[in-house]
Amino acid sequence: MELLNIAPSYQKYADYLVDTYICEEAKFPPIIWASNIASLGLTTNACESYHSRFNSEFYHPHPTIYHFLDVLKGFQTETLIKIKSIHLKKRKSTINKNRLETFQQIFEDYRQNKIDRKGLVSSLSYKYKKKLSKQVES
Repeated sequence: MELLNIAPSYQKYADYLVDTYICEEAKFPPIIWASNIASLGLTTNACESYHSRFNSEFYHPHPTIYHFLDVLKGFQTETLIKIKSIHLKKRKSTINKNRLETFQQIFEDYRQNKIDRKGLVSSLSYKYKKKLSKQVES
């Protein structure tokens, strides 16, 4: 609230952000641009993810036209494969499937107020701690 007293124009900007991106009736609601927290992806946006992957293909600011075209062809091939295989059921390993189900159950318990924030963090960190200790033993 102190910030609004200093610069009331921030209120207009904050209202714009809420009305455009945050509330459920927004022009671009979170369901469009934010991913499910349980997915544990590195980005929350498909465009951001694509751009990051695309940029990682280039090792200097001005690649040769041949390298640039090779990268574009590679992305096109990958996209076509994904489009043609979209009807195929994606297989998940049992370990990843069980881990995802466990994470989703923990998050659901948190949403339903069955556990508090401390319980959420300790439950998730226990899972990671257990996995980490197995890797150290190996």
